[in-house]
Amino acid sequence: MTKQSSSERVRPSRARAQKSMLTVKQAGLVGAAEIDACVGDLYAAMRDSVWLVDPDSLCVVWANRAAGELMSADAHALYGLQILSLLVCPEDMYFWAEVASGLSDAIESRTWVRRPDGQTTPVLRCVQSVQVPTALPSEKGRAQTSKRMLVVTLRDLSEQLRIEHDLEDRLAELNATLESSSDGILVTDLKGNIRNFNRRFAELWQVPRAMLTLRDDDAVLGWMRRSVVDPGAYMRRLAAIDDPAFDNTTARALDVVELRNSMTLERSSLPQCSRGLTIGRIYAFRDITEQLAIEKRANTLAQVDALTGAANRAALTTKIGEVLGLAQRRNQRESGSSFALMTINLDRFHDINTRLGSAFGDKVLVEVAARLTAAVRHVDTVARIGGDEFALLIHPTDAAGAELSAQRILSALNRPFQIDGVSFSLTASLGIAMHLWPNERPEELMQSAEAAMRQVKHQGGNRYGLHAAAQVLPGSPWH
Repeated sequence: MTKQSSSERVRPSRARAQKSMLTVKQAGLVGAAEIDACVGDLYAAMRDSVWLVDPDSLCVVWANRAAGELMSADAHALYGLQILSLLVCPEDMYFWAEVASGLSDAIESRTWVRRPDGQTTPVLRCVQSVQVPTALPSEKGRAQTSKRMLVVTLRDLSEQLRIEHDLEDRLAELNATLESSSDGILVTDLKGNIRNFNRRFAELWQVPRAMLTLRDDDAVLGWMRRSVVDPGAYMRRLAAIDDPAFDNTTARALDVVELRNSMTLERSSLPQCSRGLTIGRIYAFRDITEQLAIEKRANTLAQVDALTGAANRAALTTKIGEVLGLAQRRNQRESGSSFALMTINLDRFHDINTRLGSAFGDKVLVEVAARLTAAVRHVDTVARIGGDEFALLIHPTDAAGAELSAQRILSALNRPFQIDGVSFSLTASLGIAMHLWPNERPEELMQSAEAAMRQVKHQGGNRYGLHAAAQVLPGSPWH
């Protein structure tokens, strides 16, 4: 058997077309020319494809040019075509059964039609029952008769579906991008209505699932307001962000939001623009709680001696500078403006390291730092500034107070030590420098205290001494 080409399948034979017209005549209908005369002007110029279908046989009796273009065939080649041969979806059998019986009218629905070449096309289908003339009026004035026909309008949805699918793909890409972000994303319009968000946003703000399901914007925004530590400041900041001054393509707002659950979020906001106009705002929330904790720990470690937990030399220098600044803003004679800096060096600590090891020596240093901290007030500063060298900033204090502090420190260090089952005693040399000059610098005070400490150590240690300038300066507390 010779295979029939697609073009041959599309173009019916002349005999089939003539048989179709005979069927129309036998049904009492006028021919195609008469139909054109009656309804051709109405349907022929329509951009949508229009078919006249006999409700009894469900055969096409007329079609306009657009119908032929839809089916990739000449419109006349469609005459006599069974409408059921176009079906793609099985449920269309029931649809046409109801239409033919007159149970449904003026129905509009989406479906697919099969072209003679086997290809399918999505269409918007509208079927309506109309009366079509079956005989033209005679010269004697005989009344014109009509027959019920089905007007089937099919609108090609191929381009519309292509656009819809393209939009769906773009939306899927957008959602995938939103969900892949480690930031919480919230999109609002100019009125503050929520347009979109991702799961990370809901997680960060711990928004209840039921609230999100209901899409209650006021409830969600109210939840966010109640979740922050300072709702008033939060709302004022939102009002500032929504100010018209931010409504341009470059205005970016960046701030930090503290939540009641101890979480800290960095909030970044940019206008959302379309066709040169601002249509809303995009908020990005990033959890920086751990980052801030790391920075805090890093800052702390930068100011703390890793072994003993006491302040280090950098922290001590900063503290001295702060106290000097405070003293310079006050009169030297006023209460609270005087302070002392002490340096302490452990006597014969090298022998401990040599005989018992550096690990044991580290434990001794930790114990020394603990005793020094316990011997001074909580407002004073204890720092480790070298291997076995410590410094203390006693503020505020006068001459008598500095002496009492020195005596307590030496007494604390003279108590027997008990570490890892080893009992031993320890002494120290302590040098004191009082703040005397209006424009003294931290390094000058440190040099004075270390000079006094070295003098004491040279004399055998286990005592405290004053820097020479403090002992002879006229009018000083040590004079």
